[in-house]
Amino acid sequence: FLEKSISWESNVQAIKIIQKLGIKYVPGILLFNPLTTLDDILFNLRTIKSLDLRTNNTVVKPITAYGAIISSPGLTIHKFIKDNGYYKGNERGYVFANKDVELCFEILQHWNQMMPPEILKYRTLDIAADEFGLIDLKNELKEIYSRIYETDLDVFITLVEGIKNKRYSKLSDTFHYLNTYIDWFSSIQVQLINIFNVAERFWKEK
Repeated sequence: FLEKSISWESNVQAIKIIQKLGIKYVPGILLFNPLTTLDDILFNLRTIKSLDLRTNNTVVKPITAYGAIISSPGLTIHKFIKDNGYYKGNERGYVFANKDVELCFEILQHWNQMMPPEILKYRTLDIAADEFGLIDLKNELKEIYSRIYETDLDVFITLVEGIKNKRYSKLSDTFHYLNTYIDWFSSIQVQLINIFNVAERFWKEK
Protein backbone atom coordinates (compact mmCIF):
# COMPACT_ATOMS: atom_id res chain seq x y z
CA PHE A 1 0.00 0.00 0.00
CA LEU A 2 2.87 2.38 0.80
CA GLU A 3 4.91 1.12 -2.18
CA LYS A 4 7.98 0.38 -0.06
CA SER A 5 8.78 -2.72 -2.16
CA ILE A 6 9.92 -4.66 0.91
CA SER A 7 8.27 -7.01 3.38
CA TRP A 8 7.99 -6.48 7.12
CA GLU A 9 9.88 -9.76 7.56
CA SER A 10 12.84 -8.28 5.66
CA ASN A 11 12.79 -5.15 7.81
CA VAL A 12 12.75 -7.24 10.99
CA GLN A 13 15.62 -9.39 9.74
CA ALA A 14 17.64 -6.30 8.80
CA ILE A 15 17.23 -4.81 12.27
CA LYS A 16 18.27 -8.10 13.89
CA ILE A 17 21.43 -8.20 11.74
CA ILE A 18 22.28 -4.57 12.58
CA GLN A 19 21.73 -5.24 16.28
CA LYS A 20 23.92 -8.36 16.17
CA LEU A 21 26.73 -6.38 14.52
CA GLY A 22 26.55 -3.71 17.26
CA ILE A 23 25.74 -0.89 14.83
CA LYS A 24 23.82 2.19 15.96
CA TYR A 25 20.73 2.93 13.90
CA VAL A 26 17.81 5.35 13.78
CA PRO A 27 14.43 3.75 13.10
CA GLY A 28 11.84 5.47 10.94
CA ILE A 29 8.35 4.26 11.79
CA LEU A 30 5.00 4.97 10.11
CA LEU A 31 2.33 3.46 12.34
CA PHE A 32 -0.65 5.25 10.78
CA ASN A 33 -2.04 5.49 7.25
CA PRO A 34 -5.63 6.00 6.02
CA LEU A 35 -6.47 2.28 6.13
CA THR A 36 -4.71 1.40 9.41
CA THR A 37 -6.67 -0.80 11.85
CA LEU A 38 -6.18 -1.31 15.58
CA ASP A 39 -4.95 -4.84 14.85
CA ASP A 40 -2.31 -3.40 12.49
CA ILE A 41 -1.11 -1.07 15.24
CA LEU A 42 -1.01 -3.83 17.87
CA PHE A 43 0.89 -6.13 15.51
CA ASN A 44 3.47 -3.41 14.81
CA LEU A 45 3.82 -2.45 18.48
CA ARG A 46 4.34 -6.06 19.56
CA THR A 47 6.89 -6.54 16.79
CA ILE A 48 8.72 -3.38 17.90
CA LYS A 49 8.63 -4.55 21.51
CA SER A 50 10.11 -7.93 20.56
CA LEU A 51 12.95 -6.24 18.66
CA ASP A 52 13.76 -3.77 21.48
CA LEU A 53 14.97 -0.78 19.48
CA ARG A 54 17.08 0.33 22.45
CA THR A 55 19.68 -2.25 21.44
CA ASN A 56 22.95 -0.48 20.45
CA ASN A 57 21.38 2.97 20.98
CA THR A 58 21.89 5.35 23.88
CA VAL A 59 18.76 7.33 23.09
CA VAL A 60 15.62 6.14 21.31
CA LYS A 61 12.72 8.44 20.53
CA PRO A 62 9.42 7.44 22.18
CA ILE A 63 7.39 5.29 19.78
CA THR A 64 4.32 7.53 20.19
CA ALA A 65 6.36 10.44 18.82
CA TYR A 66 6.33 8.79 15.39
CA GLY A 67 3.41 10.14 13.40
CA ALA A 68 1.24 9.19 10.47
CA ILE A 69 2.20 9.15 6.82
CA ILE A 70 1.68 12.58 5.26
CA SER A 71 -0.37 12.79 2.08
CA SER A 72 1.57 15.01 -0.31
CA PRO A 73 0.56 15.85 -3.90
CA GLY A 74 2.36 13.60 -6.36
CA LEU A 75 2.25 10.52 -4.12
CA THR A 76 0.09 7.57 -5.12
CA ILE A 77 -1.45 7.62 -1.66
CA HIS A 78 -2.55 11.23 -2.21
CA LYS A 79 -4.55 10.19 -5.28
CA PHE A 80 -6.00 7.24 -3.35
CA ILE A 81 -7.13 9.56 -0.55
CA LYS A 82 -8.75 11.99 -3.00
CA ASP A 83 -10.43 9.24 -5.02
CA ASN A 84 -11.85 7.46 -1.96
CA GLY A 85 -13.20 10.42 -0.01
CA TYR A 86 -10.63 10.41 2.82
CA TYR A 87 -9.24 13.87 2.14
CA LYS A 88 -9.24 16.41 4.96
CA GLY A 89 -7.32 19.65 5.37
CA ASN A 90 -5.48 18.58 8.55
CA GLU A 91 -1.72 18.21 9.04
CA ARG A 92 -1.69 14.69 7.53
CA GLY A 93 -4.20 15.40 4.74
CA TYR A 94 -6.83 12.75 5.47
CA VAL A 95 -9.16 11.09 7.94
CA PHE A 96 -8.76 7.47 8.98
CA ALA A 97 -11.26 5.00 7.53
CA ASN A 98 -11.45 3.34 10.96
CA LYS A 99 -13.01 5.63 13.59
CA ASP A 100 -11.30 3.72 16.42
CA VAL A 101 -7.95 4.57 14.83
CA GLU A 102 -9.00 8.23 14.65
CA LEU A 103 -9.68 8.07 18.41
CA CYS A 104 -6.34 6.33 19.01
CA PHE A 105 -4.49 9.05 17.11
CA GLU A 106 -6.34 11.75 19.09
CA ILE A 107 -5.44 10.10 22.41
CA LEU A 108 -1.78 9.80 21.40
CA GLN A 109 -1.66 13.49 20.50
CA HIS A 110 -2.91 14.27 24.02
CA TRP A 111 -0.30 11.88 25.52
CA ASN A 112 2.45 13.58 23.52
CA GLN A 113 1.32 17.01 24.72
CA MET A 114 1.74 15.73 28.29
CA MET A 115 5.40 14.90 27.60
CA PRO A 116 7.91 17.56 28.68
CA PRO A 117 9.48 19.15 25.56
CA GLU A 118 12.92 18.21 26.92
CA ILE A 119 12.29 14.55 26.06
CA LEU A 120 12.64 15.25 22.33
CA LYS A 121 14.72 18.43 22.65
CA TYR A 122 17.56 16.82 24.60
CA ARG A 123 17.89 13.56 22.64
CA THR A 124 21.22 14.73 21.19
CA LEU A 125 22.82 15.18 24.61
CA ASP A 126 24.48 11.78 24.15
CA ILE A 127 26.59 13.41 21.41
CA ALA A 128 27.75 16.06 23.88
CA ALA A 129 28.44 13.34 26.46
CA ASP A 130 30.66 11.58 23.92
CA GLU A 131 32.38 14.82 22.95
CA PHE A 132 33.33 15.64 26.54
CA GLY A 133 33.99 12.06 27.65
CA LEU A 134 31.17 12.20 30.21
CA ILE A 135 30.63 8.46 30.66
CA ASP A 136 28.44 8.76 33.76
CA LEU A 137 26.27 11.33 32.01
CA LYS A 138 25.86 9.10 28.97
CA ASN A 139 24.91 6.14 31.16
CA GLU A 140 22.38 8.29 32.99
CA LEU A 141 20.88 9.40 29.67
CA LYS A 142 20.68 5.81 28.48
CA GLU A 143 18.86 4.77 31.65
CA ILE A 144 16.39 7.68 31.45
CA TYR A 145 15.56 7.21 27.77
CA SER A 146 15.31 3.46 28.28
CA ARG A 147 12.60 4.06 30.90
CA ILE A 148 10.84 6.57 28.64
CA TYR A 149 10.90 4.15 25.71
CA GLU A 150 9.59 1.22 27.75
CA THR A 151 6.88 3.21 29.54
CA ASP A 152 5.75 4.95 26.36
CA LEU A 153 5.47 1.65 24.48
CA ASP A 154 3.52 0.01 27.31
CA VAL A 155 1.15 2.99 27.52
CA PHE A 156 0.64 2.89 23.74
CA ILE A 157 -0.25 -0.82 23.82
CA THR A 158 -2.57 -0.34 26.82
CA LEU A 159 -4.40 2.49 25.05
CA VAL A 160 -4.89 0.55 21.81
CA GLU A 161 -6.07 -2.52 23.69
CA GLY A 162 -8.43 -0.31 25.73
CA ILE A 163 -9.98 1.13 22.58
CA LYS A 164 -10.27 -2.31 21.02
CA ASN A 165 -11.97 -3.68 24.14
CA LYS A 166 -14.34 -0.67 24.24
CA ARG A 167 -12.94 0.50 27.59
CA TYR A 168 -12.16 3.84 25.93
CA SER A 169 -14.68 5.30 23.50
CA LYS A 170 -13.64 8.97 23.77
CA LEU A 171 -10.58 10.97 24.76
CA SER A 172 -11.91 11.88 28.21
CA ASP A 173 -12.17 8.17 29.12
CA THR A 174 -8.37 8.03 29.18
CA PHE A 175 -7.73 11.11 31.34
CA HIS A 176 -7.56 9.27 34.67
CA TYR A 177 -5.13 6.67 33.32
CA LEU A 178 -2.88 9.17 31.55
CA ASN A 179 -2.86 11.61 34.47
CA THR A 180 -1.19 8.97 36.66
CA TYR A 181 1.99 9.76 34.68
CA ILE A 182 2.07 13.52 35.35
CA ASP A 183 4.43 13.26 38.36
CA TRP A 184 6.59 10.73 36.49
CA PHE A 185 6.97 13.14 33.58
CA SER A 186 7.89 15.96 35.99
CA SER A 187 10.62 13.78 37.49
CA ILE A 188 11.98 12.95 34.02
CA GLN A 189 11.96 16.63 33.09
CA VAL A 190 14.02 17.59 36.14
CA GLN A 191 16.59 14.86 35.43
CA LEU A 192 16.99 15.91 31.79
CA ILE A 193 17.37 19.60 32.68
CA ASN A 194 20.06 18.70 35.23
CA ILE A 195 21.92 16.67 32.60
CA PHE A 196 21.67 19.54 30.12
CA ASN A 197 23.09 21.96 32.71
CA VAL A 198 26.08 19.68 33.31
CA ALA A 199 26.74 19.36 29.57
CA GLU A 200 26.35 23.11 29.10
CA ARG A 201 28.97 23.83 31.77
CA PHE A 202 31.47 21.59 29.97
CA TRP A 203 30.60 23.25 26.67
CA LYS A 204 31.30 26.73 28.09
CA GLU A 205 34.58 25.58 29.59
CA LYS A 206 35.69 24.23 26.21
